[in-house]
Amino acid sequence: MRVIAGSAKGRQLTCLKGEHTRPTTDRVKENLFNILSPYVAGARVLDLFAGTGALGIEALSRGAAHCLFVEKDAAAARIVQKNLAAARVEERATLRRTDALQVLREGGQYDLILLDPPYPLGLIPKVLEEISRGDLLREGGIIAAENEAPLPETAGNLRRTDERRYGRIWLSFYKMTN
Repeated sequence: MRVIAGSAKGRQLTCLKGEHTRPTTDRVKENLFNILSPYVAGARVLDLFAGTGALGIEALSRGAAHCLFVEKDAAAARIVQKNLAAARVEERATLRRTDALQVLREGGQYDLILLDPPYPLGLIPKVLEEISRGDLLREGGIIAAENEAPLPETAGNLRRTDERRYGRIWLSFYKMTN
């Protein structure tokens, strides 16, 4: 697994051994960031369920101003910290080892929110509702969610604006409605 573009392009990232995380493939990550490119430069990013941190690190490498990485699992959080150092982006990153829903309830404002939770838990609809309720997405911002199945068209004041399929992976994109 590597950083695809930007200041950390080509840097190798560490994966967590075992089945705790499911890293996004380079092909899916490249397509994801091609779609997100207008939203990344200068963005405040929230990488929920960070896993290895690869998505948030890719955003930082491509010019995001700051990324909050949220990872509950201790072993995965250590990998995120190691990967932040390997990509040399730790000065623009904050890592919190806590529950994602707790962070959402604390509030904040983000330009880009990356969602890639463990698929079997079915958390994305609940997380989208929390984001909507907490008004966490800045005006003009976007949410990108990775899942193994299509996601709901709406969640609170969020509307799915695009959806793409890459093999078994679905990428869904949400924006606030007026």
